[in-house]
Amino acid sequence: MKNILQFFSGLIGGSDRFRSNFLKIASANALAQIIGVASLPVLSRLYSPEDFGVLATYTLMQSIILSFITGRIEWIIPNAKSRSQASRLFGLGLAILALIMCVISFVLLIFNEPLMVILKLQENSLLLWLLPVGIIAGAFQLLLQSYYVFGGNLGQVGYSKLAQALITMALSLLLGFVALIGNGLVLAYIAGFIGAVVVLLLGGGAGILKTSTINFRRLMRLFRIYFRQIMASTMLSIVNISMTMSITMLLILFYSSQIVGWYGLVFRIATAPIGLFTAAIAQSFWTDAAILAKTDPKALRIFYISSVKRLSLLALPFAVVFLLAPFYIPFIFGAKEWSGAGHLLMAVTPYLVGMIIFSPTTHLIVYGKAHWQLVCDLLTFVIAVIGFAMVANLGQEAWVAIAVTSIILLAGYLLRFVVHLHANSLQIKNILIKVSVKR
Repeated sequence: MKNILQFFSGLIGGSDRFRSNFLKIASANALAQIIGVASLPVLSRLYSPEDFGVLATYTLMQSIILSFITGRIEWIIPNAKSRSQASRLFGLGLAILALIMCVISFVLLIFNEPLMVILKLQENSLLLWLLPVGIIAGAFQLLLQSYYVFGGNLGQVGYSKLAQALITMALSLLLGFVALIGNGLVLAYIAGFIGAVVVLLLGGGAGILKTSTINFRRLMRLFRIYFRQIMASTMLSIVNISMTMSITMLLILFYSSQIVGWYGLVFRIATAPIGLFTAAIAQSFWTDAAILAKTDPKALRIFYISSVKRLSLLALPFAVVFLLAPFYIPFIFGAKEWSGAGHLLMAVTPYLVGMIIFSPTTHLIVYGKAHWQLVCDLLTFVIAVIGFAMVANLGQEAWVAIAVTSIILLAGYLLRFVVHLHANSLQIKNILIKVSVKR
């Protein structure tokens, strides 16, 4: 047992706290992802590619809105200096959520029909009416998770992920058998978020709701203090999620609902095992990085580079599996309706490799350089959109457009990696200057 623990410690690196948090999140994510992936061969026979296209459209809208609905306060809470400051920030996040949610609900009510046309939704689709519920649940989940990250113990976050997966799978199957069409997948997806929030509240998260300050004057003062950081983080988040969801968004605009459904399913298959590691590493890495960036940036640099190397090795077998997708995807999910889905997974491989290697650890916000990451991601997003549109307008098949965009997104990750190292170098210099001044 001792040898096994030593091997595990050497494999993932980092501090004892990092390894403990990683194990808690990774084990829960493993069960959650196995549950989700195991149900897909059944769901692909209960729901059509068009139904999965509806789910992909919903997740696109929810993800984009969640990128700004809280002002990304959940990115600031882990860096709070005290529990009382974290509580005040949590209250500010709730206030921003309430304000923006009112605006979004008004827009959805007034522009319901035009949005249905743009998103290619059927008349019986409940997507736009369900969106506010999913947004509120998702926002609460993000804020509560950030409070657990601040506390440095992520066990309950792992349990919430597991509950989310179980609820989503069970309800998807149930609603699929009663023939609720595409709305069943969306309803189950939202129910999973609600279940995760309940678990986080039961595990101690309810305490933060009681201590959060909801005082207008105090909230306005806090907002002014963090205004620049909120704006930079929000803009970065919007660009980042737009980059992540860019292929789905572009497929909705340029290709059929069937292709959107194909991509939605294979992207879900690919990101499920990826999420097993990246989500655990991201939250665990952030917990340590927020501390090391202020105390020992040299150690953070070593930790960062070693993490990237380990993730690069992890990415190799995944890349092989993704590239072979055309040979097994039709067999697993049904050759009749899912014959072209494998080529889409093969085409998106470069982007998925970049996601594995760089997305869990490249957090420039810990250096106060969120605006640098914003520039990198915005540049990548613009070039990716242009590349996809050019290929699509030339009449090429969807997998060709996806491959071009995927390569551009990988290049964007490489650019962010270089910028992250530069930010670390500056932080090391700043620490040395402060030490010399004290002497």
